[in-house]
Amino acid sequence: MNEYRLAVDLEVLEQLLKTDEAQRQQIVDLLARLRHQPFLTGEFREIDDTGRSNEVVLAGNTLVFFWSDHAVKTVRVTKLEFIEDDQT
Repeated sequence: MNEYRLAVDLEVLEQLLKTDEAQRQQIVDLLARLRHQPFLTGEFREIDDTGRSNEVVLAGNTLVFFWSDHAVKTVRVTKLEFIEDDQT
């Protein structure tokens, strides 16, 4: 399979730059994987405000939201959500 392109929303890049190095590397590794595995299914799906189904994949303590546009061979990363450990 040919490698897909990756499109990342600006807000996602801003969030990514604020993460520590280890967390950032886990996210970047997942993004690289998505280029080779655009049909990857997530832990769950979430419908965005346009009605599109987004796959949600866990990378470390970060949920990565994406959908694959197979017509133009592009994986679109739309959102990151950070999971906080509530255990004290």
